[in-house]
Parts: sequence; structure tokens; C-alpha cells
Amino acid sequence: MDEVCKLLTKWKGTRFADIQLSLNFSRITMFDNNFFKEFRSVFSKYDLNPQQLELEVTETQETLNKKQMAHLLEELKKHNFNIALDDFGVEYSSYEFLMMADFDILKIDKGIIQKYEEAERGKTLVKHIVDMGHSIGARCCAEGVETREQFDYMKEIGCDYVQGYIVEKPMAVEQFEQKYMFSGEKEIF
Repeated sequence: MDEVCKLLTKWKGTRFADIQLSLNFSRITMFDNNFFKEFRSVFSKYDLNPQQLELEVTETQETLNKKQMAHLLEELKKHNFNIALDDFGVEYSSYEFLMMADFDILKIDKGIIQKYEEAERGKTLVKHIVDMGHSIGARCCAEGVETREQFDYMKEIGCDYVQGYIVEKPMAVEQFEQKYMFSGEKEIF
């Protein structure tokens, strides 16, 4: 968390001054009674917009105390942090989890994106998830987009964002800065 805040501070005054970075915390960490207090303590050391941080939450069978998770997500939203429901559409996904919190982003699991082309009903399912996300006020991100066909379909159905090798492979911060911030390259994709 501290490293992410330092990075966002470093990028002030650059073309990435308003970039949003995502953070994944383990459920064990998030269920610690002091998590929110410590999170706010680190964040308050920096002059940043809370909207620049997105916390990714994954629904799994191990998300044992849903009331505690709902309370934490409510506190984060009260302080204007973005919340993403990660890996939506896999094993343990349920509408119940969607009702627990006001998610800003639904991140559609790459397994669904990779398989949707295999059958027409897959396309229908992905479109339904995007439409449902929009109807509850969430933006949608398709994870694992690797082909132009996948990208074009996500664009066609109104998916807000894509994540995957078609955009860029994972890279170290230094490589990212060199390639996009300091090299003069205009677009990431």
C-alpha cells in the first residue's frame, strides 16, 4: 500500500497523474480487525485522491464472514475508494455478493473471456454480465483479452475496459515508466 501511494505521488505532474491503481489484499489481511484503520493511516500520509486506488475483492467459498466484509467495503466506499469485484463469473460467484456492496467495477474472469468464443451461449453470457454490471451502476473489465476478436467483441457489447496481453504484458514499474512516461510513446493501446 505504501509503495503504491509513493508511486502515485511520484507520478504527480506527469501524464499519469490521475491513473488508478488496483490493490489486491488477501482475505486474511482484509479480515484483520485493524485493516481499515491501518489502510487509512497509510493513505493519509499522502496527498492523493482516494479514487486513484481500487481495492480488488474476490468472492470465494473462503469469504466466510460476509457481514464483516460488507462492513469493510461500506467503510471503504464512504471514504471514496473504488472497489472491484475480481474474477466475477467463476466457481463461487453469486448475486448475493453483488448485493453486499456498491462495486465500482466487475472484473469478468479471464476463464469466461477465453471460452466465450466456443459457443454462442458464451457470447450471450458475457454480454449479460456486462449489461447486468451497467444496470447496477458498475463498470466492467474483461480480464485475459488476448486476441483482436475478443477485443472487438468486448467493444461491441460495451465492456468498459479490457485487461490482457492484447494491451500489454505485465512489466516492472521501471519498464512502464521508460516505455510510456518518458519515451514519448503516446498510447498504451
